[in-house]
Amino acid sequence: LAARGLTPAQERIAALILRGLTTREITAQAHISAHTVQEHLKAIFDKFGVRSRRELVAAVLAREPG
Repeated sequence: LAARGLTPAQERIAALILRGLTTREITAQAHISAHTVQEHLKAIFDKFGVRSRRELVAAVLAREPG
């Protein structure tokens, strides 16, 4: 995730997305608002060139070694 130039906060949100958490679950775990989660997601999607959580997961998995 860091190779894509994500901030530490974006890395944390991306990791939670990859674990399958919903926005509501992320807000509870990260102690941030749903709006903040969505802002991080937008930035993450832009950096990965994707438009959805599903595409993000696929992009990350496609780059995993092995």
